[in-house]
Amino acid sequence: MRNEDEARPADAVQLRRLIDREREMATASQRASAQAQRLSEDLPVYRGYQSTDSTTWFHSHGPHADTYLKLALVPTEIVSIEMEKSHEDRLLKIIYELYPRVHNLLARNKANHTEHRGADFYEYVWYHKDLDYEGRWRVTGDGGIGQSTQMKYQDPQKAVWSVVDLAVYVILFLRLSIRWWKEIGYFGEGHLYAQLSVRGSDLLRDDASGNFGRFFDPRYEQTSGPTRETIRPDAILLSGGAQNHAKAEIKLTYFTAIEGLARLTTSLLNLLLRSLGHAVLWQPLEESIRLLAGSAKQPWS
Repeated sequence: MRNEDEARPADAVQLRRLIDREREMATASQRASAQAQRLSEDLPVYRGYQSTDSTTWFHSHGPHADTYLKLALVPTEIVSIEMEKSHEDRLLKIIYELYPRVHNLLARNKANHTEHRGADFYEYVWYHKDLDYEGRWRVTGDGGIGQSTQMKYQDPQKAVWSVVDLAVYVILFLRLSIRWWKEIGYFGEGHLYAQLSVRGSDLLRDDASGNFGRFFDPRYEQTSGPTRETIRPDAILLSGGAQNHAKAEIKLTYFTAIEGLARLTTSLLNLLLRSLGHAVLWQPLEESIRLLAGSAKQPWS
């Protein structure tokens, strides 16, 4: 045991404390992982809403979407907040700031929204009528925050999904989560869990340049026009026998999510893409992610 500039043999009491601390850390990590997975499962993505002009449109959904992205982040430490209206208002304010397309399309009657709440959670649901494209955000009384969204786009030839969209959603979710943690006064460690399903969809890629392109930009506003970001063609080596589903987990802290945003995003994408069967070259992927993070730059305060 260190004592100023000395290293002394630990006695029995000190050894017991070290053992108990290690055991508690392992237990806390397992608990956080299980909570993140449960939060992810509580965020289904639906498609095929029928009564989109009804006040009860959210009851008319079709089956679960076969493509989706689910992200869930929970504190490693035990957190307990009593959910009330101000939490809901603060979450919506952050969502509208980070995902301006959500509010923009609502104002133009191109989208629907609703909310669900329980004793220990609040959930906001948004649905693009024309694209049959749903997104959900949920916060919980144990400090957790989650998001789920559709990932498929049906072009005239085939169904596709975008790895650029995936990267931007992860970047925005990390920024949203840190803003939320600041709101509730949590600045510790967390466990991030991701699920990706791309069943029946090909990865969107430009035929001429080979760049990986984007489809749905949640930052797009009518006044600004869509963005044109891509991911370099040498960043991802595609496999001919790709899988349909992927899962990934990483640990982070409040401060690493701020200072190492691009690296965390690259790490999560690397795990997800490798789980699908694709290979990733870290440096060109991280360089592309840094450019995406810069174009998606938002204030932390």
